[in-house]
Amino acid sequence: MSLGERIEAWTRRLNDAIVDSPRRVIIIFLVLTLVFTGGIGLVSTDTEATDSFTDGLEEQQALDAVNEEFEDPFESDDESTQLIHSGSNVLTKEALLRDLRVLEEVESRDDLRVASANGPATVVAQTIDPSATTAAEQRRVLESTSATRVRQVVRSLSENPRFTGTLATDFNPTSVSASASITVVSHDVPGGFSDANLQEVQTTIRSIAADQPGDLTAFGSGVTNAETANVIGDSLTIVMPVVVLLLLLFLVVAYRDPIDLGLGLLSLLMTIIWTFGFLGFSGIPFNQQMITVPVLLLAVGVDFGIHIINRYREETVKGYEATEAMREANNQLMIAFIIVTVTTVFGFGANVISDLTPIRNLGIASAVGITFTFLIFGLFLPAAKLVVDRLREQYGVPEFNSAPISSEDSTLGKFLTFPAQVSRYAPIAFVVVLLVTGGMAAAYGSGVDTSFETEDFLPPEEQPDYVTGLPEPFAPSEYTVTETLNLLEDRFSTNQDQTVKLYVEGNFEEGHALEALADPNDDASGSLAVGDGGSAQPTSIVTVIQSHAEQNPEFAKLVARNDIDGNGIPDQNLDRIYDVLFASSSGDRAEQYLTPDRRSA
Repeated sequence: MSLGERIEAWTRRLNDAIVDSPRRVIIIFLVLTLVFTGGIGLVSTDTEATDSFTDGLEEQQALDAVNEEFEDPFESDDESTQLIHSGSNVLTKEALLRDLRVLEEVESRDDLRVASANGPATVVAQTIDPSATTAAEQRRVLESTSATRVRQVVRSLSENPRFTGTLATDFNPTSVSASASITVVSHDVPGGFSDANLQEVQTTIRSIAADQPGDLTAFGSGVTNAETANVIGDSLTIVMPVVVLLLLLFLVVAYRDPIDLGLGLLSLLMTIIWTFGFLGFSGIPFNQQMITVPVLLLAVGVDFGIHIINRYREETVKGYEATEAMREANNQLMIAFIIVTVTTVFGFGANVISDLTPIRNLGIASAVGITFTFLIFGLFLPAAKLVVDRLREQYGVPEFNSAPISSEDSTLGKFLTFPAQVSRYAPIAFVVVLLVTGGMAAAYGSGVDTSFETEDFLPPEEQPDYVTGLPEPFAPSEYTVTETLNLLEDRFSTNQDQTVKLYVEGNFEEGHALEALADPNDDASGSLAVGDGGSAQPTSIVTVIQSHAEQNPEFAKLVARNDIDGNGIPDQNLDRIYDVLFASSSGDRAEQYLTPDRRSA
C-alpha cells in the first residue's frame, strides 16, 4: 500500500469515528476546552520587546556574564526614576517649586521607596540652605527666597557639573534659562524587587507629576514597560473587533442560518481559547508580534468552517441522509485540510530554528494554533453539526437558508469560475500576467529592510485621527515614552550610560594579558574615539593598577620592577601584583574589573 493510500485509509477511519460517534467527539473537545481555559490566566505579556531579540547572541551572553561575575560599576540603574520637566524656562522660581512639590508628594509615600533625589531644584535649594535635606524643607526654602535671589544662585551654579548635568544643552546662565531639566529620583529597594514593582512605582510618580501644572512627566523602564503593555492591549482591542466584524459578515453571507453561524463562531472561540491556553501552560509570553496569531487563526478557521458546512449542504441537496452526507463531505475535505495544515505548520514551524526568541515563539504559537484549528474545524465542527441537525429535526426547528453557497448557477458561483475561464481562453496571457506580477513583487520585496531600531517597538508618539477619535472602550491609552525619549535625545548631551563594555576571558596571569587588554584602548578609532583629544576613556584592571600605583609608592615600585617595556603596564609576576592589589585599599575596585580566579576581566 502506498503512502497516499495509507493516509487516505487513515483519514477515512478518522472520519468514520467522527460521524459515527459525534457526541463522544463533542464531549472530548469541550473537556479539552475547559482544560485550556485554565491556561489563559497564566498568559504573561512580554513588554521588553527588544530584549528578547538578543537571547542567545554572543554579545548578550557576554553581558550576562558581566552582570553575573561583576558588581558595580556594571550594576543596572533600573532602581531610579527620571522626572523630566520641559517648558519655556524650567529655572524660574515657580518652575523649580513645581519640581519640589512633586518630590515632596513622592517622598511622603513610603510605597514609592525614595532614597534620594537630585535635580536643579534640589541643588538650588541646598545651595541656599545646606541643611534642607528633604523636599518639604527645600520647598519652604525656595518659597521664602525671592525670585531675584534664585536667579543669582542659578547663575552662580553655571560651572557646577552636578547642576548643569541636569539641564538641557540650551542652558543659558546669562538669561538664567533652560528648556528642560531632569531630576533623578533614586529608590531604596529590597532584594527581589521585581519589574512589576518598579512599574507600579514609576507609573504612580508619573500620575503625581501629571497633576502638577506645566509639562512634567516621569520616565524609566517601568513606564516604558507599562506603555508597551498598553500598546499590546490597545492593538488587540482595536484590531480584533474589526476582524471579528468582517469575519461575521462573511459568515452571515456564507451560512445564512443563525444556528450554523453560532456553530462557526463557537469553533472560532474554541480555537482562540486553545491557543491562548497553550501559551499560558507553555510559558510563551504574548508580545507585539503575537497580535497576528489570533487574526491568522480566525481567517483560517472561517475558511475551514465554510468548506465543511457548504460541502455538507451540497451532499444533503443530493438526497443523502445527514450522517452519510457528512461522511462524504468530510472524506473529500479531510485530505485537503491535512495538506493545508501540514504545509502551514511547516511554514511557520520553520521559525522554531531561529536564534531570536520572539520569532521562535511566534513560529511555535502559529504552528500549534493552526493544528488546533484543524482539529476543531475538522473534527469538532462536523460532529457538532450532525448533533445539532438531529436535535433540530427532533424538535422541529426550521432551517432558515441551508442552500449551498456558490452553486454553479448562482452569481457568486459564476464569478468564481472567471479565473478558470480566463485560463482556458487566454492561458499564455494569464501566465505572463502572473509572472510579471510575481517578478514585480519579488523586486519590491528585495528592498525590505531586515533590521530594526529599539524605537520601532516603542509606543507611537502620535496616533492618526481615526484612532484617537474612537469611543470608549476602544479609545487608546495616552503614550509618552517616545515623545520623552525624543526630548532627551534632542535637548540633552550624551550621558554616561552610552559606554562600550569589553568582556575578555583568558588567563590574566600570563605576561601579555594586561598588554592585550590595553591594546584596544591604544588604537581606538571610529566610534570609540569619543573622549577628549579623540581617544577612548577606558577603565579596567589596568587603570586600577595604575591608579593604585600613583597612590602607593611601594606598589608603584612593584609595578615598575615588572614593567619590562616601561609603559606603566606590568608584563610579569602578575599573580604577585594581583595579590598585593586585592589585599590593598583598592581591592574592592579591582574586583569590579577582574574575577578572583583571574580568568575574566
